[in-house]
Amino acid sequence: MTFEFLAQEPISISENLIPDDALLYAHPAAVGLDSAYIHSKVDSIITNGIKNNAFPGAQILVAKNGNIIFHKAYGYHTYDSIQSVGLEDIYDLASVTKIAAALPALMKLVDEAKLDLDKPLSEYWPRWKRKKDKKDLTLREILAHQAGLEPYIVFLNEVLRKNGSLKHRFVRASPDHRHNKQAYDGLYIKNRFNRKMYRMIDRSQVSKEKKYVYSGLTFLIFPELIEQLTGSSYDYYLQKNFYLPLGATTMGFKPKTKDYPNPIVPTEQDTLFRHSLTQGWVHDENASLLGGVSGNAGLFASATDLAKMMQMYMQYGVYDG
Repeated sequence: MTFEFLAQEPISISENLIPDDALLYAHPAAVGLDSAYIHSKVDSIITNGIKNNAFPGAQILVAKNGNIIFHKAYGYHTYDSIQSVGLEDIYDLASVTKIAAALPALMKLVDEAKLDLDKPLSEYWPRWKRKKDKKDLTLREILAHQAGLEPYIVFLNEVLRKNGSLKHRFVRASPDHRHNKQAYDGLYIKNRFNRKMYRMIDRSQVSKEKKYVYSGLTFLIFPELIEQLTGSSYDYYLQKNFYLPLGATTMGFKPKTKDYPNPIVPTEQDTLFRHSLTQGWVHDENASLLGGVSGNAGLFASATDLAKMMQMYMQYGVYDG
């Protein structure tokens, strides 16, 4: 078993570290942690995972008190052990998209009084006004996963025939005026397929029992809601208000279409939908059917850039001034 050590050397050590708005590299001892113990434990867990083929490689970043005290890359992008994992590689963030894309936009809109957590979502998403079981669901209930919504709908079933082939009316190999939402190399989704998804969400069941049940359905709706409330595209709004001010230059959707110098780590070998190694395109099928830009999945970033956003949350919306 092999793994590559790429940890950066500490930039500064101080007995009286004064937290800065921006993340800094520091030795674990600077925040009261045992460096040898941390390295030993993390190395053991990750190398064991690689040895047992749980994953071909990984990257771990740990920050405490505004200081990155551990940042290390292990293994390779794929099991063929060709390309080593690097510290600035870009990853598919999967469901972390919910808290790193849709959520900050919603929080900003609440802060600007364009959304109210305790008003029914139907006040902003009028199609739910006609749905007796959904018209009174508040944004607070929905975000707390206590609205009774179904956890998930497999929209991929709508574009697959029984033999597993794709329905031509929904998916094309090349773009045309009705199919230009790119989901993968040589895979274009019908522009209005999102309407079909919304209708299926409209018809989905709502439990009367308001207990915690994780549901990602409204995160498929939120991007269009955000666009309606801001007058900007969802992707542009996030870039302008969060990612660019944070200096999170790798954070965004559909990195395969952008000129990033950073390598993009593959996510999975897709045997159901795209029938190839998924790399630089969102792995989540529902987000893919929205053209790769969604609130439930689809965001990509390096570990460092994701850490900047998490640190911003820790500092109540402030980062680097």
